[in-house]
Amino acid sequence: MSKKEETTQENKSDEQINLLEYIYEDGQMVEIPGRLLEGLMQVLRAVEKDQRHDVFIDNYPTTPKEEYDKDGLLEEVKTKWTPYPTAKSFFAQEPQTAITTIGMMALDQLMFLQNIHLSNIKENKAQKIGSIKKDKKNAADIKLV
Repeated sequence: MSKKEETTQENKSDEQINLLEYIYEDGQMVEIPGRLLEGLMQVLRAVEKDQRHDVFIDNYPTTPKEEYDKDGLLEEVKTKWTPYPTAKSFFAQEPQTAITTIGMMALDQLMFLQNIHLSNIKENKAQKIGSIKKDKKNAADIKLV
């Protein structure tokens, strides 16, 4: 951002700045309150759970082909899908649990935040529930969920 752009942004009120016009560079670190991290994880878990549904699939998988990486770990399964030939065969299937695209996006972000949370636990930034010592004068302000 040029010096002129920085000055222009500083002169704008909060309402005049379009938040959707700004992004972070790859690797840019930002700090957020720990309770916000917890809240975001709770919301993403709820979205992911809400976006799972039992469905009937209009095709069935045939001839799966497993592809492994150089270390022998399963990397991808390519499957040929074939339409059910009859209504009877279609309705004889067991419903499958599937997740919507928005649910998958929520799950992706949840996993990302959980890795951050795990790092914070290992760095002793997050404390085990019940282990936070209460200051007697502020004891009423601390609530553990």
